[in-house]
Amino acid sequence: MNLLFKNTKQLFFNKNKNLLRFNNLFISSQFKLFSTNNSSNLQKQQNIEIENNKKEKLKQLENCVNFVEISSTATQKYSNYLSIYNQTILDDKNLNKYKNVFINSLFSILQEFYFEGINKKETDNLKIERINSVLDCIEDLSLTKRYSFVGAVLMSDNQAVKFFDFLKINKVELNSNHIEYICRIAISTKNPTIIEPLVDMPDFINRSLPLLAMLYETLALIYGKNEQLDKLEWLWKFILDRKRHRGRDFGHFRFALNRIAHFYRCANARLPRELSTILSRLDNNTLIIKREKEERKL
Repeated sequence: MNLLFKNTKQLFFNKNKNLLRFNNLFISSQFKLFSTNNSSNLQKQQNIEIENNKKEKLKQLENCVNFVEISSTATQKYSNYLSIYNQTILDDKNLNKYKNVFINSLFSILQEFYFEGINKKETDNLKIERINSVLDCIEDLSLTKRYSFVGAVLMSDNQAVKFFDFLKINKVELNSNHIEYICRIAISTKNPTIIEPLVDMPDFINRSLPLLAMLYETLALIYGKNEQLDKLEWLWKFILDRKRHRGRDFGHFRFALNRIAHFYRCANARLPRELSTILSRLDNNTLIIKREKEERKL
């Protein structure tokens, strides 16, 4: 096996003295969260100071992208984020505040290692092994997240088929948990190419309308945040054309279409007539269904 993969963990955590020194300093200044329930005013003030210090520390870590010298460009640029993953002790509620930072940073590391393999003309297996070698450095990473990150990197390179082959080899069936986390990665990175291949390959998600709706909603959000009106136009036409012969299914895509309409309004752009018409029909259908349910109760 390539020496790069054998020594990845040592490269990040054991072999570099500067990184070890950073980790020791980070651990020594580790933050602890205190419960504010039934606490005194003094305790509340201490909690506020701890939270502010924690935010400041994370901000410093975000900006400190060259704090350690390592031969690899990717590790030199992003290795501090791996330390954040493994050293920051936060409960789930507070971790939500920083998840996008963590996901975005880790995805950047994975992409750089992956494309380094492409530049070296490595085999597909070696490129995937590169991704896994970095993921091995992340403590307590679930299999769902591992497979999702592998998929996100591959699909961002328009290699969806290779991702599905990878799942098949590992006897893993793509499910809603994978799709949901892949969507989370796409949102965190504002990178629609991560999920665009899934939209074009609906058979691989068992023709599940709720999952397709999740993908459409995620794409609408990213295109809208990126102010890509041309992409929003492509998306609503894509949705209508694909499901035109199954009108009753449009209800699943109502939120996606409404999200697209929302970003048209945000851009002060005129809503396309066909999109406006279908949204009006969906609103009328919703009212009819609601009225029928109320009548049944009488």
